[in-house]
Amino acid sequence: MGDYEVAVLEGGADGVRTWLAANGYELAPSVSALLDPYVADGWVFTAVRYAADAELNGDVEPLRIDFASDELVYPMRLSQAATQDQHLSLFVISDQPVRRTDASAAGQQVQRPWIADPTREGWTWSDETLRELTGTADAEAGDSPAEHDRRRIVTEFSISGEPETFTEDLVFGPDPEAEHAVPTETVTETVTVAGIPVGWLLVAAAVVTVLALGTAAVSLGIARRARRVRG
Repeated sequence: MGDYEVAVLEGGADGVRTWLAANGYELAPSVSALLDPYVADGWVFTAVRYAADAELNGDVEPLRIDFASDELVYPMRLSQAATQDQHLSLFVISDQPVRRTDASAAGQQVQRPWIADPTREGWTWSDETLRELTGTADAEAGDSPAEHDRRRIVTEFSISGEPETFTEDLVFGPDPEAEHAVPTETVTETVTVAGIPVGWLLVAAAVVTVLALGTAAVSLGIARRARRVRG
């Protein structure tokens, strides 16, 4: 599968552990202990590693994983085995804004810096997968506007937390009342003339002007004094 070797594993946790060990995968004991709750909930596992002939000297091919679920969920419970705080940027595409609904969110820092339809902000979906998920490709093929608008809202999540806070997977639910949020970026460019920043030239010009005005004021004062002496 491109740059990866992928295997889907299902069955008991002991069978998964045995297969991983037999095929050269290293599973830390702290991670191994967290497999059982997933098995109890009916999950299957995807083992991924780079293929022997993968070229890793450039851009790596993105990996897409699809699975059926009754709820919008992102697996994160294995993060309990981490040794450092976890930081996650996640983008959810839906027909409306979404929010975290799992109980573990209360113990983490959760922000939503972006909630909007990117196409209405002048952005375009250049990635083929995103064009498929948002219905952009269908609209260009002549589908109705209603079909085109079915899923285009992006909710960005910035999530941070200590490993022990990830006791549940991340679950998301509709949040239709959420206000749209589009962060503003400020770009500062330095304009130069003959290699000198224009700002410095303006400051220098202002200083020269002040000095000139000061000199003129002194000259005027001397002239007035001269007139008084002559008078």
